Amino acid sequence: MWVNIAVALIGAVSGSGLTGLVLAVMQRKWKKQDEVEAGNTVSREEYEALKADVGNVRLAIRASLEQNIRNLAMCYIAAGEISFDDKETFHNMHTAYKRNGGEDLEVVLEEVDKLKVTEPRFKRGESA
Repeated sequence: MWVNIAVALIGAVSGSGLTGLVLAVMQRKWKKQDEVEAGNTVSREEYEALKADVGNVRLAIRASLEQNIRNLAMCYIAAGEISFDDKETFHNMHTAYKRNGGEDLEVVLEEVDKLKVTEPRFKRGESA
């Protein structure tokens, strides 16, 4: 008698587990089909191309930021001073440069940080 109950319980548990597994697999398949029909997915080739494009954009951003940081640093160092707002912007640019994999501008940053900090020429909202 206990054997019959045990077999029935094992059958019920494994049957419901198998049913749940089959249902989960089918739901996943249906979801993928819906995404494909809605145009929300890309192929592996499209994904790799997009990933390469992002990498190229990051390289371009890093190169642009590096050149801009170097040019601005030369101007600030030549002037011997930097406004507080410009210094803040300079640091933000350097942070973005570092987050995009940039290196080797620490010396430039240190030199700009040594400069005398001045008041901005124009207050926010004013123009020349």
